[in-house]
Amino acid sequence: MPAQTLLAIDAHGLKVWLPTGRTLEPGVRFDSFDDAGANRFREWLHTQARSKRYAVLADLAEERFALERLPRTRPGDARAMIQRKLGQHFPDTPFTTNLPLGKQASGGTFNRVLLCALTRPALLTPWVNALTEAGAVVTRLTSTPLLLDQWNRRRLRHKGQFVLLTVTPSGMRLSLFCAGRLRLSRMVPARGDSLAQSLPHYQSELLQTRSYLAAQHLIGNDAPLQIKVLAASSDQAALLAIIDSGEGLEAEFLDLHSHLRHRPPASAKPGSDAMPLLLQQLVRDPPSAHYAPPELCRGHSLTRLRTGMIGTASLASLVCLLAASSNLLELRALEQDVATAKQAQRALAQEADTLIRDRPATPAPAARMDAWLSGLDRRAAEGIAPIDILRQISTLLETVPSLRLDTLAWRRADPQRDMVLLPPALTGKATHFVIVDIGASLPPASTHNPEEVFRHSAALIDRLQQDLGQRVQVRHRPSPPASAALPRAGHQSAVTGSRHHLELTFALATFDTVTFTPATFDPVTRSD
Repeated sequence: MPAQTLLAIDAHGLKVWLPTGRTLEPGVRFDSFDDAGANRFREWLHTQARSKRYAVLADLAEERFALERLPRTRPGDARAMIQRKLGQHFPDTPFTTNLPLGKQASGGTFNRVLLCALTRPALLTPWVNALTEAGAVVTRLTSTPLLLDQWNRRRLRHKGQFVLLTVTPSGMRLSLFCAGRLRLSRMVPARGDSLAQSLPHYQSELLQTRSYLAAQHLIGNDAPLQIKVLAASSDQAALLAIIDSGEGLEAEFLDLHSHLRHRPPASAKPGSDAMPLLLQQLVRDPPSAHYAPPELCRGHSLTRLRTGMIGTASLASLVCLLAASSNLLELRALEQDVATAKQAQRALAQEADTLIRDRPATPAPAARMDAWLSGLDRRAAEGIAPIDILRQISTLLETVPSLRLDTLAWRRADPQRDMVLLPPALTGKATHFVIVDIGASLPPASTHNPEEVFRHSAALIDRLQQDLGQRVQVRHRPSPPASAALPRAGHQSAVTGSRHHLELTFALATFDTVTFTPATFDPVTRSD
């Protein structure tokens, strides 16, 4: 596999690193203060060989995380749910990904997923556009927290709860790990050219981080926060001093250079810069989750496909060669094997004839029974699947907590009778719709004025029609008398007549035509 060129992006620009053997050599740097840096990077890319492969590391403070619990479902549905959640949490950036964390500790039917995003795309877009325009083969676009998560799983293997402290030229990074997996990460920007100048600022940020984690119930209020310091031995005393001086902080030192396999460049000053370790992890064992958009990875995918096709062709040629050679081997042994196989085939045929002869006669010819079975399968395929309709209606009712379901019925749409309920563009596909009749009730309005009641229900119907994109017919029902309302087990005693009763009729598309994904909206409220 050819060596990859590493591109490290921070808030100040992009730097090129060249791994040669067991050494990392620094290359040219491009500043991002204006468009000149991106233009020089484009010119530099055109001077490189087209066969080069690039791996990109983003060391930015603008990276956010959100933990979600998603129900277990099919892989396609799970990917769709994750994409919707990413759009809800991070709507303003295309650089998103997710880390599967497995099922929750208490079991159940939910999986935990850590949603990740680089929330300031302006720092990445000039460099990504230049790589895309040049047709560069990009294998990964990852970030420091994702690399640290992979490094802890494969190298450090600490399973408890702790904060990993690392230092790069961009600043100090604090990454929280729960049960050995990344939970969140934040960067404290550097305040000077040396570590000593930033230490007072880092000390106050450590205390603020502990208070934040306690407020979010990620750690106990009285529990000490375990901090693992990954740094050089020369900075051990200074870093441990700022941790020991803080209340509720416990420190453990990890020697950075003992974990390095690639030697840092000769021009680098010995210190606690974790960038060589991150680049080493990017070369040796990058995480599967990364931020690269599909158009940037298309070149890498084509390269892998081309390599796979060549490997498949080579394997096929080898198999053909072995098959041709095997025909020249012991012909007598092959003939004996063929005779044994034929004898076994005859024995199986005789056994099958015996079973067929002893089988009792069927009440109808086999061809007629096959026709019956085919008809049953066709009717089952044309029927309405109750679970699909109930799932859609359940999703609709969950979005309107104030609406209480009293009765529910559905039937297949009639092209003539139900034409007014179908969307105009799909009136010719009435068999793909079902008509749903719902008897429901709304909570009592703040006044007994009938106009206010109808305004309240009309606002709800307008919201339903906007969400469904179809027509909804409404009928107002009189409330039953108060004497007819009897308390049921598990429900509070209330007067049924205090609620406003409605009958809603609308069309729903079956799942084989349109996927029902109603938008979430708040319950309807009356404004005076």
